[in-house]
Parts: sequence; structure tokens; C-alpha cells
Amino acid sequence: MIPKNGNTSGKKRWLLLPFFVLGFFLANIWSACAVVNSDFEKANEYYHAKDYQHAIQLYKRILETGVESPALYFNLGNCYFKSDSIARAILYYEKAKKLAPSDEDIQFNLKIAGQRVTDRIEAPSSLFFTAWWENIKMSKTIDQWGWLCVSCILLTFMSFATFWVFSASTIKKYGFWGGLFFLLLTIFTFTLAEIRYSESVSSSEAIIMVDAISVKSSPEEKGKEIFILHSGCKLQVINTNGQWSEIRLANNNVGWVPTSSIEFI
Repeated sequence: MIPKNGNTSGKKRWLLLPFFVLGFFLANIWSACAVVNSDFEKANEYYHAKDYQHAIQLYKRILETGVESPALYFNLGNCYFKSDSIARAILYYEKAKKLAPSDEDIQFNLKIAGQRVTDRIEAPSSLFFTAWWENIKMSKTIDQWGWLCVSCILLTFMSFATFWVFSASTIKKYGFWGGLFFLLLTIFTFTLAEIRYSESVSSSEAIIMVDAISVKSSPEEKGKEIFILHSGCKLQVINTNGQWSEIRLANNNVGWVPTSSIEFI
């Protein structure tokens, strides 16, 4: 006679499936990182030797492979800062901040570089709820939200698998409610990861790269000059028209500048 729970061991094998899948992806990621780390370490050696131009070339070569990281952008910003290219230093510090908004070193260097920018533009205070949501969203990097989402998916799978495999009512109850809980966490963390990713690839923010530029009232050279912005100033691009971009500052002032005078974060 076949025992009532004779297929339980077979079902339990399903509990190991997510670990095999995770191991496969980690192995591929590890092999790709080995090549990148070699160039990254060589670039760091150039940086410590104060050969900033060669360091910049290597850091940018890594970026051309599609690899991004806060450390990569941060070190590239340091190279430009040491080379007295403040606008480009701010550009790459801002790129690093997008990926790691709570990193204190990035914030500090960005503040130091910002002190060498001519324009001082203050943003109006935001509502409590808006600030609260921003703090939650920016409390972790894209990768951290992503790994939390992956962890919740694994826990969801294991919880529902426990509900399916075991026959004891208490274990099934914990498996079901645990699976439901981690499913909600999966949706929450995935949403935050998606929002952070969308913001990171968004090209709406930019830095003025020329020494000074006249902001016009319309997208043409004959347009009335409203005010002047200087190298390193951060702004938001809200529209484009040919070779012109409509920009908004943190204080909500708007105008038009040549797109060639800015570089997107």
C-alpha cells in the first residue's frame, strides 16, 4: 500500500527550486563583474597616482559597457573635481546620488562642489506627505529595492509551497498567510524599485556645462533675455523645441536655453 504522504518528499524538492535559479543568475553576474573590477582597480591606481585623465578614460570605458554604480560615478566625479572641471564633477556626483541618495560621501562632495557654483537657487519647502514618501523611496538604492523584491519573491514562493506540501493545518495556515504577506511586500518593493529605476533613467534633470548662458523667454536667439545661469547649475528640462530646451529651476523660474549648453544627469 502507498502511504498517504508518499509524494511529500517529491513536493519538498520544489522548495529548492528558487535557490537553483538564484545560483544560476549569481554565477553569471559574478563572471561579468570580474572583468569590470579589473578596469575599475586599474582606474583607481591612476587616480591615486594623480593621473586623472587616464583614470577618467578607464572609468568611462566601464560606463560604455553599460555598467553603472555609485562608486563608479563618484570616482569619476572626483577625477573631474581634481581636474578643476566643476560642472562635470557635479554631473557625475548627481549621477552617483541618483543611485545612492543616502550616501554621505556623495552628499558631502556634492555640497563641496556646489559651493564653487555661482548660482544659488533655493527650492520651496515641500508638503509633509511628499517629504515622507520621498524619504521612504530614497532610503534604499535601486539595487537594494531590487534585491528586497527578489527576496520577497523567494519567500512568497516558499510560503505557498509550504502551504501546498504540508498537511498539518497549523503549518498550512502559516504558509498561506505568510505567502500573502510576502506577496504584498513583493508588490510594494517592486513598485519602489520600478519608480527608482524610472527616475534614474529619466533625462529630465541636467547641468549647465558652459561658463555662462543667457536664458531666453522663447526658443530663439532673438528671444528676450530673462536671466543668466552659470556652469554647474542644476535644472529640470520640461520641454524641447529643435535645438532648444525649456528649463525650470528649483525656484520654479522657467526659460529656454540651447540644448548644447546642458548635459543630462
